[in-house]
Amino acid sequence: MGQSIKTTILNQTLILLPDRAMYWEDEKMLIVADLHIGKGRIFRKNGIPVPAGITAGDLKRLSLLIEHLQPEITLILGDLLHGRMDQDDAFDSLIEKWRQKHADVQLILVTGNHDILAGVSQYQFRFDQITDTLVMEPFVFTHKPTGDKTRFELAGHFHPAVTIQGKGRLKETLPCFYFSIHSALLPAFGSFTGNLVIRPTLQEQVYVIVDDSVLMLRNGSQ
Repeated sequence: MGQSIKTTILNQTLILLPDRAMYWEDEKMLIVADLHIGKGRIFRKNGIPVPAGITAGDLKRLSLLIEHLQPEITLILGDLLHGRMDQDDAFDSLIEKWRQKHADVQLILVTGNHDILAGVSQYQFRFDQITDTLVMEPFVFTHKPTGDKTRFELAGHFHPAVTIQGKGRLKETLPCFYFSIHSALLPAFGSFTGNLVIRPTLQEQVYVIVDDSVLMLRNGSQ
């Protein structure tokens, strides 16, 4: 599982995983955001040559996390699907088998903008709950941060990343967990997604994912 980092927010322990996921230890909850399942298939349908197998690979990664951590709840912070897709028996079978494998895990979706467009309820995930906002004290879970400062928000949507500058012209853009005073952003879990490069202030914390490790890049005064 690589090298993870534990951080404490409001007396709650959050484990930041190099698999681009978070584990809320106190509630035994696995949290991921922005899988964008089906994106490759949609691109191929529109004539863009993208390799097959991306969805299967991402679901396998998620299965490995569930098997390792044994969460009671798996929470998806939106954009599970990339867009609306035509009926496909092979795709539906893949989803159904994945859900059967983890039938004992409570599955919750906080809907994102792509899920709404895709009509996520038609697929075979068999969610225990679908909502646009989930409140579990002391946190509120949304797809996109609302700016509400009364609770600490955990969200996705932006696919945060940072650009690391090395010697000369060497630089690398890497996914990250981004913590501000009132909220945190998770990196995109999906392996076929873009990212938004952020520029943190000294009052913010960034944990960058490098290969199979999570490293603290900047430690603020939070």
